[in-house]
Parts: sequence; structure tokens; C-alpha cells
Amino acid sequence: MRALPFLPLRLFVLPLFVLPACQSDRTVRDLGVNQGLYQPTGYRAGYTQPRTVYIAPITDQREAPPALGEGMYPRTYTQDVFWSRPLTTMLSEVLKNEIGAADLFTKIVESPADADWVLEPAVAAFYGCVEERVVGRTVRGFAKLHLVVKGPKAADGSRPVLRSRSFEAPTNAGSLLFSPDPHALAGAALRRAVVLVLADLEDGGRRLDGVPMEARFERPAEQEWAGAAR
Repeated sequence: MRALPFLPLRLFVLPLFVLPACQSDRTVRDLGVNQGLYQPTGYRAGYTQPRTVYIAPITDQREAPPALGEGMYPRTYTQDVFWSRPLTTMLSEVLKNEIGAADLFTKIVESPADADWVLEPAVAAFYGCVEERVVGRTVRGFAKLHLVVKGPKAADGSRPVLRSRSFEAPTNAGSLLFSPDPHALAGAALRRAVVLVLADLEDGGRRLDGVPMEARFERPAEQEWAGAAR
């Protein structure tokens, strides 16, 4: 992994978190416990796959983000040192908890040897940044997860790759008077990317098992205007 040239955010965003001797969940700089930084998706699968799964720890595949937005606007990025734990540790916990809470699989196992499927996730991008515009500032968050899904083990011990795909989600906000916390926007972007991962895992399981796809949105029944002249 290349070193990320993350710059301090002082002068741009007032710190929202003060760490007293006794920390509460709302003050801990941790995506796994602070819902002000990451709120669980609440995703629930409509189909629980009859298979076990092993989720490997997330690997770090990030590269240096662009120094300028749209090629002209200077950016100041969040730093990994802000977080209470290593980023990959937090993201691994978040993803495992989300997959477990979604009831996508019969069971999450602790060893790949015991699993029908093996998931190999990676973080390709995760940051918040403040972008200085001509007038005012824009605060952005961006998360990109990559997931490789490997199927049942063959006789020679290898596993076929069933899926390899990236899921990315940008967020942005800002005004002349208020600049939101870029760390929280990074968490919001992560939440959107996780939803995409969960939906893709459910859809993939349905396709492979021959289960009809569940409509994400139902079109409301048509209704004529009441009292309309005929």
C-alpha cells in the first residue's frame, strides 16, 4: 500500500469529539460503536442462504487520493490517526456485524475450512475531505469496497471465484455557514457501500439457488382520479 498523504483538518473543521477520561459511545472515534460516525444499515435479507460463510479480515488496498477536486479545488483529507483503532480492524468488524445481522447466511464460521463460501473483502478507498471552492467549501466522503466471493472447495483444495466486484459510494455536503464533519461523511459513504455489498450477496445467492428475485420496490396500484367526469 502506498502511503496516504493525508493532511490535518485543523482550520477547516472544528473537532466534534472530545475524549474525556470516561468515554461514551458518542465520543469514541470508532466506526464500530459510535453511531454518529457509522449507523448500522438495518438491512434484512428476504432469503437466508443454506450455506455457511467465512469472512476474511479486510485488506487495505487504498492508494493516494487526488490532491485536487475536479482538477482545481484543493482538498484536505482525514487521517487514519483520528480513529481509535486501525481502520481495517474497524471495517472488518462493521462488515461482519452487518452480514450477520442481515441473516444472509445460515452461519458465519471462524475458519475457512468450515465454510461453504469464503468472502475476501478489501477497502480500496475510505476518506473524508474538505474541498475549498471559489465560494465556500464542500465536504466529501468516499468509500470503495472490493469483494471476492469464493465458492465450495474443490477436491484439490481450490475454490472457484463466484464474484469479484467493487462497490463505491460518494457523499457530499456543505454550505457557506456550516461544514459537517468529514469523518462522519466518510462513515455515511461506507454505510451506502455496505448496503450495496449486502444486496449483491443476497441477489447472488438467489440466482445461484434458483430463488426468484425479490422486488426491491413495488409499484403502487394505479388509481383513477376520484370523481372525474366520465
